[in-house]
Amino acid sequence: MVVLREKVYQNHLPLRPEMADYLKEAEETIRDPDLELDDAGGVVYVRWGLGREDFDKCFLRVPTYNRGDHLEVATFFLTGRVGRGRITWKRPR
Repeated sequence: MVVLREKVYQNHLPLRPEMADYLKEAEETIRDPDLELDDAGGVVYVRWGLGREDFDKCFLRVPTYNRGDHLEVATFFLTGRVGRGRITWKRPR
């Protein structure tokens, strides 16, 4: 189970105001990622093709923390790179 707390979401909006309209896309990335990466004890979910306008060629990354019985979303953001982490799952072509 992956949890996104409202407080985390609201705390990150001032830092990433462009993400205000991407909550549904972040949820979709968790449900149906293109890649899953193992990174520092959490899972990073990555999805291509969900960005709009200036971000249309970006990946949406959703890094999480492992809280023992669940994963908790740390943040989510658009980026031009998949980023670091060991690929643990990749969508079959």
